[in-house]
Amino acid sequence: MVVKEDLSAEFEAELSVFKKKLKFFKKFKGKGTELISLYIPPAADRSAVMGQITEELSQSSNIKSQITRKNVQGALRKINNFLKQINFKIPENGMVVFCGNISEREGTPDIRLFTVRPVQKLKVKLYWCDSTFHLDPLEEMVRPTDYYGILVIDKRESTIALLIGKKYEVLGHFTSNVAGKIKAGGQCVAEDSLVFSKNGVLKEIKEIKEGDVLSCVSKNPLKETSGKCVDTFSKNSDYCLRVQTKEPLQEIEVTPEHRLFVAGNNELLEEKFAEDLKEGDSVLLLKKMNFKGKKSSIIERKEAQLIGFITGDGYCEKKRSWRIRFYESEKQTANRYFKHSKQLFKNRAKMRWVAKKNYFETAIYGKDTVERLCARYPEAFEKTIFKSIPKEIQKRDNECLAAFLKGLFDAEGYVHSGRISLASASKQLVQEVGLSLLRFGIIASFASKHVKSNPKVLNPKPQWVAEISDPKSIIEFQNVIDFENKRKSKEVAGITRKGKKFERINQIPASGKFIRKLAGEIGLDTEDFETINTNFFRNERQIGFETFKERVIPVFKKKASKLKKQKGNQAKKAENIVKLLRQLASADVINVRIRKIEKIETKKKFYDLAVQEHENFVANNFFLHNSAHRFEQLRIEAEKEFFGRVSEKANQIFLQHESKLKGLIVAGPGITKNEFLERGMLDYRLKEKILGSIDTSYTDESGIREVMQKSDELLKGAEVTKERAIVNKFLEEISKDGHIAYGEKEVLEAIELGKAKTVMVSESLGWEVVKIECEACGNVEEFIIKDTLTFKPSDLKCSKCSSSKVEELEEIDYIDFIIEKARSTGAEVRVISTETPEGEQFLKSFGGLGAFLRYK
Repeated sequence: MVVKEDLSAEFEAELSVFKKKLKFFKKFKGKGTELISLYIPPAADRSAVMGQITEELSQSSNIKSQITRKNVQGALRKINNFLKQINFKIPENGMVVFCGNISEREGTPDIRLFTVRPVQKLKVKLYWCDSTFHLDPLEEMVRPTDYYGILVIDKRESTIALLIGKKYEVLGHFTSNVAGKIKAGGQCVAEDSLVFSKNGVLKEIKEIKEGDVLSCVSKNPLKETSGKCVDTFSKNSDYCLRVQTKEPLQEIEVTPEHRLFVAGNNELLEEKFAEDLKEGDSVLLLKKMNFKGKKSSIIERKEAQLIGFITGDGYCEKKRSWRIRFYESEKQTANRYFKHSKQLFKNRAKMRWVAKKNYFETAIYGKDTVERLCARYPEAFEKTIFKSIPKEIQKRDNECLAAFLKGLFDAEGYVHSGRISLASASKQLVQEVGLSLLRFGIIASFASKHVKSNPKVLNPKPQWVAEISDPKSIIEFQNVIDFENKRKSKEVAGITRKGKKFERINQIPASGKFIRKLAGEIGLDTEDFETINTNFFRNERQIGFETFKERVIPVFKKKASKLKKQKGNQAKKAENIVKLLRQLASADVINVRIRKIEKIETKKKFYDLAVQEHENFVANNFFLHNSAHRFEQLRIEAEKEFFGRVSEKANQIFLQHESKLKGLIVAGPGITKNEFLERGMLDYRLKEKILGSIDTSYTDESGIREVMQKSDELLKGAEVTKERAIVNKFLEEISKDGHIAYGEKEVLEAIELGKAKTVMVSESLGWEVVKIECEACGNVEEFIIKDTLTFKPSDLKCSKCSSSKVEELEEIDYIDFIIEKARSTGAEVRVISTETPEGEQFLKSFGGLGAFLRYK
């Protein structure tokens, strides 16, 4: 449309009415080719036009259908009479005449003639007879010349749209294959696997978020350290592999493609897919976690010990009696924990013997005390099967954790067959205990416990057990935790006195074949290791840390000393090997045989983590490879392919309208939109038209709407922005009780009194104004017809004398009526579309009529 870029309000109003008329003409459909369109440019020759109508009238006698012939001839005569009547006074922009039978009832013709004044100079001279009115030249006049391109994108999806006038059209929508936050690539761990976070708290892997600092292992040396989680992935799987180790007994559920670290034959560490592992193979587990935690006081440690006992054998009564109760059958232990309770809570603790149950019951009471303990340690007061180590305890230092574990072992722990065990119906509690013991370098097994059948119990709860059998770990337990119960403490001391030396659990994280390879590199043979069984060098057995220190490293050191005297490359190599072996001897990881691998069906969700720098994490004590690098490569390739598809489609769509494209906006959440632009895949002609970028929350059609709402500055020349601005200003004035009027009666009154400065009218008001003259009294008046479909001219009566003998002088569109009224008082008119949310709100909330006033 060749019009001024900065349209006047008056012209915009006329343009809106013109568009509305075109919509009106579009709805007419003739039964045959009986609707005539006549385009007369301003400089048209009168005789030529009249001659063409006469010629067409003559030719119409050849139309075969009698009805069509009659309707076409009737329309041509009506056009001819009209042209004679106006004496060819053509408006300055020309004139278009539409005429034909518009009746919807067959056999009842209604030949109507309409005239249209174009909003631009008419350049075409045309006569057209068809089943519809020919509107293309007029529609071209109102077609916007300014287009704006909108592209919203993130790594999941992208949407492309064109903003044409006040309306946008979505022309492309794409989804990517980029792995997102909840989309995964295969290497995943079951959702309930426990992960060490470096604030001390054990979390299920599904709870891990970006930014969490987790326990992981530095590969050289093999020491427990920390790494930040930079991404999380998840997937569903119908089945998984349950990998269970032998000594210690641990298990983890993973998808077959997940990779675990193993002691390599050619390298210190190798990775193996879970599906490639078999029974008898070895995997690596963590044996120690280094964590300091928040410093605790003596009082806090005493309270932690009591909470440990309550977690094992207590419960809370709220609201009724506000009591915490716990039980113990051995008097010595009951007295000790009753004493703890009195020291902590003074006179708010009582103990009694319950003969029927054969145990001592201790109660701590008082609403304030009970509420405080429940709020601080909620996990201790859950139902038995849902209990866990309170997070407040996990965050504290090792002294506080040890005190809690002492209380818990006193309540639920026992000693038998040279082992220390703890059993509970809560799987999470037992598993957390086993993993928390790693903070002291204590290695424990975790397994389900066989429960003997009891006819008195209808539905026995499954039991879980954490068990310490490694001699060094038992000594460490005795040193840092032990039992308050004297009998159990003596039993632990009895185990340590026996001095059991054989290390079945605490095995070095290296394969015998790898040690043999290192030996061969500096000229050593298996025969040089006289006290080491050659089965070790064939990977048929493993050796413990103490044996490794006492019998393997000295052989390498002796060889390194000899080579050092000889100097040369071998000496340096031997020195480096000895250094590596010493690191192995102090590693925080152990080598463990696989007891069983089961393929099981599951409904669980599976997760993987990307951890910075070390590219691994620890879950359920297993040393696992994370997929950061692999996912990153897949993401990069998928991003490149996705950005390429989007760019190709954007180039194709926007370059079709290059001459009309006034600007391009690229939007989306985060930095992806900037990465997209930096790739440089857009055509150089489009790059020159980029107005800027905008942050949005969405990348579908909602994102397109969001761009339109947020881009007032970038789209300040667009029609939609102007419309939104005036409606928002109107709403703002209403909220301030400003100079505003709305509603039919109020706005018309404001116009007539000259108070209206700018009148707003919705283009969706389909009303008409009928002007009549009463034949009885000569009264001339106007009627506003809101329901044009049911309106009948015969229903009109003179409001002065009530006569029904009235003559219809004129029928005009309501918007035209408002424009004429406003012009007479110098008011400006803005026609508001319903193609924007603001325009819709103006119609629904204010009836589509409003005005800014000069004064109240």
